[in-house]
Amino acid sequence: MRKRSVAALLAFACIVTFGLAGCGGSQSADSGTQMETAESADAEDAGAESNASSDDSSEAESAVDWDAVQASLKEQFEAEAVESYGFEESAFEAEQVETVLDSLAYRTFRYSVDWTGADGFTFVRYYTVDTVSQDVVDLMSLPGMDQDVAMLVSSNVKEQMQERSAEDDTVTFWQESDAPDDAFDSVDADTQYYIKDDNTLVIYFLEGEYGPTATGDAEFEIPQDIFSVDVNGGV
Repeated sequence: MRKRSVAALLAFACIVTFGLAGCGGSQSADSGTQMETAESADAEDAGAESNASSDDSSEAESAVDWDAVQASLKEQFEAEAVESYGFEESAFEAEQVETVLDSLAYRTFRYSVDWTGADGFTFVRYYTVDTVSQDVVDLMSLPGMDQDVAMLVSSNVKEQMQERSAEDDTVTFWQESDAPDDAFDSVDADTQYYIKDDNTLVIYFLEGEYGPTATGDAEFEIPQDIFSVDVNGGV
């Protein structure tokens, strides 16, 4: 009983002298401060993990040797121009290359070379490269593209062809009934395209590909309600 009385008296004296904050209350305050510090540290760790994930993709992209990628594409471009269109080696002295798109997910390069023969012809190729894998991405390999979507894209291209021909008598595109062997039917993995930085897909045809050379080359922007490309790859 004496021990309890002494303890009670000591506790009472502490409260009278220092108040609750000085007798045990400070321990609660210290505990609360420690919890807040721990929570803050946890939040910082979570933020660091998120930033690290974003940095990983950026580092992977920045680690790509784009000079080597473009050199490889240049070889591919020149080989096709020579083998398929009869270009001479001297033509490539005036070859041009430009970056059409530079985003987190893709880089697109446009290569072109002029044929200085009697007819005159500009050979163009678009190459869209995955910024991480460094692979060239063909049209049918774009995220969200499949056979059903390709049919919708093809139908839209045909509609635009008809509209342009109706608006301008000098513009002609071969339709199925005119030249079955050369007429445009459907986009596929070999169809040229590029992506605008607003996610718009653009289908590209060389001059003479689906119409007389007088029509020139042709570009068809696909409405985004039919198909669009996320140039940031979901980042």
